[in-house]
Amino acid sequence: MKKIIFVFLIFSLFCLTGCDKNNDKIGDDFIMISISSGKDENICQSLNFSVNSNKIKEKSKNNDEYLAFISNLIENVKEIRNEYLYTVALTYMENPDENYKINKGVVLSNVAYFTESDTVGFMINFTSLESWNYYHKTNAQTGEKKENKNIFLNRVESKSQFIFSTKNDSDLTLGEKYKRIYLSSAKGLSFEDKIDDYSPDFVYSYSSPYKKLKSNANIKFENAQLSYHVWKVEEKFINENNEVLLWYNQINCGMWYLAALIAIVVPTFIILLVYVLKKKIEKK
Repeated sequence: MKKIIFVFLIFSLFCLTGCDKNNDKIGDDFIMISISSGKDENICQSLNFSVNSNKIKEKSKNNDEYLAFISNLIENVKEIRNEYLYTVALTYMENPDENYKINKGVVLSNVAYFTESDTVGFMINFTSLESWNYYHKTNAQTGEKKENKNIFLNRVESKSQFIFSTKNDSDLTLGEKYKRIYLSSAKGLSFEDKIDDYSPDFVYSYSSPYKKLKSNANIKFENAQLSYHVWKVEEKFINENNEVLLWYNQINCGMWYLAALIAIVVPTFIILLVYVLKKKIEKK
């Protein structure tokens, strides 16, 4: 099911942004992190590198080289998967809980090439919201959540840095790190020095069944089940202060009811007052 959602996402991005006038079209070269939450409380996180098979086949001297590139990319992405697995294992060891152990509370898929989307990647499935929170508590400081209240609305928002713009101790962005991983997959192949122009779009997608959720995403669309918020940043802007902002408004029902009541009562009171005054004048 999660694979179907991802394929729909890729298909929709290319179909819905193909005629975009705001330069939000996703290019053939992209690296994407996506998070999808459903009403069943399962949360799926995935990482995918577009292969751009047409370009690689064109630059390869034969089909074996093309297949070797995909194989190399799979092996390189496995290293990223292992980093995730290591982080998950460390988190669990710090505070073991049978409900959240690996392959129960969190399940990592194998790295694979997906023909339908022409991507190499893997998925991490958190079997519940509690499991997600359990494994992400160490990252609580990376985002900012606040509430803006007035008498009618309570706005709850979450703000964080665009994931690919985050930097490590060497001042290297995650986007730059992942770009190098893609390029290293051509090492030793005849076209190794022919893909120096590789400049991927970095894409972060969040989807949920809650249609009232708002965001500052570049691209937004929905189907019957999910609402999608997609942020796309070109490589040349990856070092800028890119932000991901999500929010929703909670209506203060009591205050709205009071406002509606006032709207009805005040005109009624005025009408009654005019009527009473008119009666007094007539008696005089």
